[in-house]
Amino acid sequence: MIEPEWFWKCFVIAIFILLTNPVSSHAIARASYKAGVKLWKGSVVDKYKDYNKEENEKSENQANNKEKANKKAKI
Repeated sequence: MIEPEWFWKCFVIAIFILLTNPVSSHAIARASYKAGVKLWKGSVVDKYKDYNKEENEKSENQANNKEKANKKAKI
């Protein structure tokens, strides 16, 4: 028979896994997309494509603004 202590420990572990699995899956998928891993051949829609373009443009603009600010500070 299962002891009550083991049941509750297993229950807490199962809940933890159920709560953290979507977050870790999302992080792995996003990192692989940014690293350039090609999508599966059976993929129909690439919803992250447009969002990724906007995000890259924002980061490039921020980098350019920082460079301009650094140049002005040196003058």
